Amino acid sequence: MRVNSLGAAAAHIGTPTERVRAFIDRALADDKPLLRSFWLAAASDVVLDEPVAAQKPLYIAAARRIHATFRLHPHERQAAVRVLAERILPVG
Repeated sequence: MRVNSLGAAAAHIGTPTERVRAFIDRALADDKPLLRSFWLAAASDVVLDEPVAAQKPLYIAAARRIHATFRLHPHERQAAVRVLAERILPVG
């Protein structure tokens, strides 16, 4: 199920790259697991809404942004990247 109720503010963020950055930043700013999951899902939805050729660069940019934040412990950063990978990357 995709997150479609992000509100008007999210719809006005410019490019898909800017939306992914904003949603990743929101996810990493929250200590609450539910809110972090929500924003990671929102970021993955932006990636999945793009053409297949654009998805990999957006995913890589999101993963790099997650790993570049030192606010979270390394295992929390890895878990966040795993959440994105599970939703975005095809299995098999």
